[in-house]
Amino acid sequence: MTEEEATNITDIWSLDERQRWRLYRFWVQIYIRKIHQKLRQLFVEYDRKAAILKELRVDDDLEALRNQDVIGITTTGAAKYNKLLRKVGPPIIVVEEAAEILEAHVITSLSEHTQHLILIGDHQQLRPNPTVFKLCKDYKLDVSLFERLMRNGIPCHRLSLQHRMRPEISHILKIHSDFYPGLLDHEMVNKYDDILVYRRIYILSNITSKKYTMKKTKADPTYTKHAFSHRSIMDKKTFEGVRVCPVDNFQGEENDIILLSFVRSNVEGNIGFLKVSNRICVALSRAKKGLYCIGNFTLMSRESKVWTAITSDLQKRNLIGPSLKLFCRNHPTRPLEVSTSEDFKGAPDGGCKLPCAARLDCGHTCQMKCHPSDKEHRDILCKRPCERDVCVLQHPCPLKCFQQCHENCQKPVQKLLPCSHKQWVQCYQKTGDVNCSSKCNRLLPCGHQCKNRCGQDCSTFCTKMILKTFHPCGHKSEVQCSEISCPEECKVLLKCEHRCQGTCGKCENGKYHVRCTQKCKRILLCGHTCNQACSRSCPPCSRPCENRCRHNKCQKTCGESCAVCKEKCKWSCSHKVCYKACGDECDREPCNLPCKNRLRCGHPCIGLCGERCPTLCRHCNKADVTTILFGYEDEPRARFILLEDCNHIVEVRAMDRLMKESEDSEEQEIK
Repeated sequence: MTEEEATNITDIWSLDERQRWRLYRFWVQIYIRKIHQKLRQLFVEYDRKAAILKELRVDDDLEALRNQDVIGITTTGAAKYNKLLRKVGPPIIVVEEAAEILEAHVITSLSEHTQHLILIGDHQQLRPNPTVFKLCKDYKLDVSLFERLMRNGIPCHRLSLQHRMRPEISHILKIHSDFYPGLLDHEMVNKYDDILVYRRIYILSNITSKKYTMKKTKADPTYTKHAFSHRSIMDKKTFEGVRVCPVDNFQGEENDIILLSFVRSNVEGNIGFLKVSNRICVALSRAKKGLYCIGNFTLMSRESKVWTAITSDLQKRNLIGPSLKLFCRNHPTRPLEVSTSEDFKGAPDGGCKLPCAARLDCGHTCQMKCHPSDKEHRDILCKRPCERDVCVLQHPCPLKCFQQCHENCQKPVQKLLPCSHKQWVQCYQKTGDVNCSSKCNRLLPCGHQCKNRCGQDCSTFCTKMILKTFHPCGHKSEVQCSEISCPEECKVLLKCEHRCQGTCGKCENGKYHVRCTQKCKRILLCGHTCNQACSRSCPPCSRPCENRCRHNKCQKTCGESCAVCKEKCKWSCSHKVCYKACGDECDREPCNLPCKNRLRCGHPCIGLCGERCPTLCRHCNKADVTTILFGYEDEPRARFILLEDCNHIVEVRAMDRLMKESEDSEEQEIK
């Protein structure tokens, strides 16, 4: 409905249903437009206030930062809050791990206020890692500002005293110019506790000791997929606290013991990025007290000069070989050669296979094999059966020796209950506190035996099946003893002409009836069948609407009001034309003149001007055309209308009479 049509309405009660729906939808559209306009205004207001809030927060941050001597932030944060940092204007910028940061990230941290830039890093360790490898390969984007300045001869200060590695480990980093020639060891690294392995550094597989907690041990595969593979086969309980990660993720960190797996071993002679000295430097400089490696060093030394120098040094110091010799601290004359996982079974508890034989505080002998850790047995639990008595009947405790005994004896014993039944209960339980689980011997008021347990209250509902006669209906049926409702089917014919689905008892012997649950199947106004339950009011039809015009088809359900077609009406003939929209009532009278067209057979059309031509001929199909339905069909000048849905023909005067009757009858109203 247009605004002009709505304005001209003076009495809504005089509108028919179709016009009321049009007016309702017009009001809804006006309301939605107002809501949208209000939302747009709220959006604008929200953006304005959000901008004000952002400015206030920036001012608060600026005030807080200006009062600080040191501001800590990542390079990503520096880029994000670049405007804020420029307002603060720090004159000195200190960049940690500068050799691993992209040059662009450092540049974003600088401003016109910067007077002094301090870069702290190690260009001999890992470089920046651009996301796109092509940028690294073709445009050298993996070269940091730190490294570029070093290459260009900018003066720098290099630390020469290391505080991390044992001298045996740091010696590897002193033998090649790509690492740290001239590196000195602080005296503290000579005072580390000794580790329970024959060598402090050795090239083989991962070796752990019971003395070192898992948090002090780290496995370092050189590839990410290899790290995932390690995690999948490592038992969570056994290796709890062991960190497994690729070398690249461990730069800047350290651990007491490092287990390093180099992975690469192939006939093609390809060692991948193990050729890169930066990565080698990181891998070999993470351990403090013990470094153990496994890899194909023959292949790596053949493909890399760095690995050639390292392997040569290890061979001179006798620190490389196919197996590692372990010594038991308690029995040093019993060495153990290990090269595979099976070899470690010779030291199940970290020592050797001899029994411990120490006496525990409980008086039992330690059941473990030789173990160099926890010699005082403070943390070792005795797994022998407990031998203490827990009750006056001298029942033994069922737990292990290290476990706390139960306060009450749990052993099952047979006791005589007050009801005269015997029952197995736990030793500590008193007979008066036990619910008897034997079958109840008492009789119900109906004379039948109770079906509950002796320790339960007797049931008020008897489930014994008996033949029972119900009153006043007189029906007989086999039911449970306490059943008072007749189970016979009602089957009374209801007003809806369906049989009642209830029982005689539920329907109060015919006084009332349960709701009918069968399908309604009444014919709706649209002509479709209702499929809801018979006892419910028929809802609007939910089938797809079948109304259509020459332009389009209604997409709503049958029970909804159709949207009115706004296209221009296509009805026209040589005598009359409609100028209104397709959905409005035509502003012209029907043309009752005969159609001038000729059929394929050559005879004149029997339809009206402007309507679709019927396919039947008055001469060729005389029997079909002149069949009497309404009384006018056999007249020589009778004209017919072709129905679009079924292609049947109806005589014009009969069609006019039917349409008139349809308009006068509300029951025949068509949507």
